[in-house]
Amino acid sequence: MWFDRLTQTKVKKLPDLVEIGRFQWAGKNIECLNGHSPIQSGELLVGDGSGRCQLLSGSYSFILPQKDKNADIDLFNNSISTIGRQLEANKKLISPMLPATVIDSESRLLPLEELLEDTLSKGHLHQISRNPRLDIRYAVEVTDVARAKRLAKGAFVHLASHSECWQRQTLSGIVPKKVKARFSEDDFNIYENIVYVRLLDKLDRHVNLRINTIERLNGTLEEALEFYSDSAALHHKLQNKICTLWGQVFDEETTTETLGLLEDTLIRLREMQLSIRNLKQSALYLKVARHAQVGGALHRTNILNHDSHYRHVATLWDELSKHQQKSVRTPTECFQDGQQLIEQYSRFVGLVLQQAIQPYLEKQIKNTFDGTELSFDWAGRTLAVKREEFDWKLVVIDEDGKQEILLNLVSWLSFTDYPVTKSTSANTLIAWPSLDQISSQQAISNSGGIAISPMDLYCIERLGWYIDKKLNQLLVANYAKPIEKIPQEPVKWIQKQELDKSIELINTQPPSLKILEDLNKGNLSDLDDRLDNSNAVVQKQAVNKRVMEIRALQYCPVCESKANRLYGQSKDCFRVECSICQSNRYLKIFDGSLHFEIQLASDNSFAARGRWHQ
Repeated sequence: MWFDRLTQTKVKKLPDLVEIGRFQWAGKNIECLNGHSPIQSGELLVGDGSGRCQLLSGSYSFILPQKDKNADIDLFNNSISTIGRQLEANKKLISPMLPATVIDSESRLLPLEELLEDTLSKGHLHQISRNPRLDIRYAVEVTDVARAKRLAKGAFVHLASHSECWQRQTLSGIVPKKVKARFSEDDFNIYENIVYVRLLDKLDRHVNLRINTIERLNGTLEEALEFYSDSAALHHKLQNKICTLWGQVFDEETTTETLGLLEDTLIRLREMQLSIRNLKQSALYLKVARHAQVGGALHRTNILNHDSHYRHVATLWDELSKHQQKSVRTPTECFQDGQQLIEQYSRFVGLVLQQAIQPYLEKQIKNTFDGTELSFDWAGRTLAVKREEFDWKLVVIDEDGKQEILLNLVSWLSFTDYPVTKSTSANTLIAWPSLDQISSQQAISNSGGIAISPMDLYCIERLGWYIDKKLNQLLVANYAKPIEKIPQEPVKWIQKQELDKSIELINTQPPSLKILEDLNKGNLSDLDDRLDNSNAVVQKQAVNKRVMEIRALQYCPVCESKANRLYGQSKDCFRVECSICQSNRYLKIFDGSLHFEIQLASDNSFAARGRWHQ
């Protein structure tokens, strides 16, 4: 039995094409992947690098990511691993942005690349291309006399026994039409040239991956620098928030310096790539057979050891092999690394979640993150962040202990295309590492997927937008909701105090009331006392709950100011004006349903407003 984490349902049989990290083993017995990696109950089905998915219960295949995404995948995995180690080391609420150590490690040329740059600059590879070593291959062929330059051994015997090769016969002998001749031609397919050509292929792939990685880093750093500039299109609070988070990794000056270093490295790599691809257009490269390959270990011939140019080919080959050997893993190691990355990505998603709920937290718990659970009071309720295996839940706990799941955040580490046709359960978001830059496009996809990545400067804003939306829906759902069966003593007190704007009495039997605006401490205390005296405990709890909800609505999510006022309006609607940031919030009714919106004096796009985007 498998648990489909995307649809939140159990399935007995996997599909023929399996998405990595999607299915969780829910059986009592132990499964096994490809005969080498046991899968315990509760573990996820991840690949071992082969694409095969041979299980005890059947044979399937993994859906593998596109090869042109390898550079982005390696960068993402490196970033997640680095952040995971930082979280384990200090248990602090760190920035989820791209780690500085990852940028530093990628911003300089590797030893292999420095050696390649030096070899290219001295022209050793170009000299091989112009004057390659070669062998002579001899071939025997029966051909026209005019083409024959040298007779092959046994040419006369062959001519004597093949009359069809005679032109004519005379008294003095035979005039041949065709003879058995020996031809010689240059053979470029010697072992040393094959090594040279295959080295160019390997170097081209390596340099291309490095260029893609640095271009991705460049894009992230350039996007970060745009937030430091005074952009009229961005809301200043969004600009400050992202600059603060990015500043925990790099300040503006360091970002500029690192960007310059990356651009210099990128220029040098592109020059190497251009030289390599020019060499791949040379006559030598084209004449060596494409199918000719080199075995695992390089055979050090005299030419590779002592030739003034070819010996650099052997040196580059060995250095490239050392670099590639660092990433070579057995299938079992690939499986174990996949499980570890899923755990680290789950912790990263939890880190982004806690960053997203920071506006609702008390100051004393803002700087810690232990990767497990967290609870805090909010609007007369308790909000709790809980981790269940690889997923995170945001739960609202009412006064009577009733729990409601506002958000079920499923962390799915997969680099395949998001399955837009798949449906998820209510309040479930699939957090997945979209490798595309979608910061300026949208907050949440229509199919319930949310991009959470350290390369995305908007990942906290994206999740915060959804949390704000859910919490606001919870608050406005009870606004102006009648509290029934109010005793006469509290009713008379309300009428005497002239609280028409804050409390609306409804002439029912027994009377009901609506809380439309905030009550000051004195009025709320007096009303509580009169409800207590009338033994209206349930009504007292409802009044206090409505007041706390209104006070939560008065809190400005933009500037975090609490000095606002909620004004009740007709048809059980309201407006809240913030005198500090000039933002306005409204509860309106359209087509019989409630609509809560925030109005800012700026662009209404997600890229410009972040979590306040409507």
